[in-house]
Amino acid sequence: MILKFIVMIFAVSTYSIAAELGDISYGKVEQAENRLKLKPNDFTFKLKFNTNQKARAVLKRDSIQWIRTEQVLPVPRARVGLYLVGKAQDYHLRYAGRSLLTQQKGKYAHSEFYVSLFSKEDVEIYKNGNKIGTMQINSKPKKKNAHYIDYSCSRNNVEVKGMDGELMSLGCRTQRIGKFGHEKAMLEVLWSSANFRLLDNSKAPYMAVFMDERPVKLKVIDNKDNIREIEIHAKLPKRLRRLNTAIGFGPYAFETTFRADAADEQEKKTEPIAPALMVYANFKLTEDSSVRGFNAAVWKESVFNNAGLYFANDIAKVFDNKLVFTTLLGMQSLYFKFDMSQNIINEPIFPQGLEFTYKHAFDIENYIISGGLFVSPAETIDYQNIWVRWGQNFFWELNYIYWGKERFSAKMWGLSIGLPFKSFF
Repeated sequence: MILKFIVMIFAVSTYSIAAELGDISYGKVEQAENRLKLKPNDFTFKLKFNTNQKARAVLKRDSIQWIRTEQVLPVPRARVGLYLVGKAQDYHLRYAGRSLLTQQKGKYAHSEFYVSLFSKEDVEIYKNGNKIGTMQINSKPKKKNAHYIDYSCSRNNVEVKGMDGELMSLGCRTQRIGKFGHEKAMLEVLWSSANFRLLDNSKAPYMAVFMDERPVKLKVIDNKDNIREIEIHAKLPKRLRRLNTAIGFGPYAFETTFRADAADEQEKKTEPIAPALMVYANFKLTEDSSVRGFNAAVWKESVFNNAGLYFANDIAKVFDNKLVFTTLLGMQSLYFKFDMSQNIINEPIFPQGLEFTYKHAFDIENYIISGGLFVSPAETIDYQNIWVRWGQNFFWELNYIYWGKERFSAKMWGLSIGLPFKSFF
C-alpha cells in the first residue's frame, strides 16, 4: 500500500533534471546516437511580427543532432538560419537566456544558431531595442517511428500509448531502494515531446516514477489547446541483486611442458580437446565499479586451474557511452600439476588487466561485445590471459591463457559458452 501511495504522488514530476535549454544550444554538448532519423521537412517555422518586417527562417540541412541530457535523455537540436531584411546593427535576437547578434549578408541581417526541436520557447526578435516579433518551430506528425526510446530503457520495455505519430524521447535510470540484500528498483523515466506539455504548461523534460508495473496515466496539451490522455508503461524487476554469477564450458586445446633442467629435452603433453569449466562472478558496488571474480579449469593428464579476484573500475566511456574501458586491479591463484610424478604448484600471482565493453552492438539492445587481457608485471612469471566475449543473456567466449615459470608451462585456448547462473544479495 505504501508503494502504491508513493506512485500516486510522484507519478509525474516536473523536477528540473535535464540540462538547461542553453546547454543544448550553446557550447560543448554530448551527442547521442542518431537512432531516430529526422529531416528538415519534419518541422515548420512560424514567424510573427507586429511590424511590416520581411524575414525567412531555414533549418540547415544535415544539422539535426541528438544531444544527451542527464546522461539518459536524448533531445534533438538543429541549426537555424534566420534572415531579416535590414541592417545588421539594428537587430538582435534573444533565445535560451542569450542575446544573439547578427551579421550583414547582402540585404539581410543574418544569424545561425542551434535551437532545441523539443522546446516551445520562442526566439525573440528585436529591432533597435524593441521586440518586434518571434520565431516558433513546430513538428509535423509522423506516420511511424516517432518515439526515441533510449538504450537506457532497454531492460524495462518502455512504451507510450496515446502519442502515436508525435515526436518524443524517453530515457531511463534505475535507483536502488531498500536495505542491502533486499533492494528493489525505483525506475525514473525522463521524457520530452516536440508538441505536447503538461496541462500547467511547465517546461519539459518530465519524469514518471515507477515503483511497480502499473502504468503512469496523465493528460497533456499542445499549442492548439488539444488535450490528450496518455499512458507510459514500463517493466521492473522484482528485486535488484548485486551479485550475479555465470558458468561456462567448452572444448579447449591444452598443452603443458616440463623440463628437468636446462640441459634436458622438454617433456610435452598435447591434448587437442580437453574439458574446460569456467565460473564468473560480479558484485556490483556502484554504477561504475564492481568486484569481479573468475575461475578457469582445464584438465586431462595435466591439471591447470586459474582463479582471480579483481576490483573493476570504469575509467572512460565514449561513443555515446556505448564503449566502456575498465581497469582490473587484483590478484590470482594458480594451481598446476603436470602429472602424478611432479610436485603441485599452488601459488598467488599478480597480473593486472584492462577490459573494453561495447554495449548494444549492431543496434541490438543488450547485445554486448567485450574483451580484455591480463599480463604479469613480474619478470619471474610469464602470463597472458586474453579473451573476447559476445552475446546477450548467454554469451560465447574465445579465450587464450599462457603461464610459464622456471621448468613448467601451460597453454590453453578454445571456445566456450557462458550461461547465467544464480544471483544473490
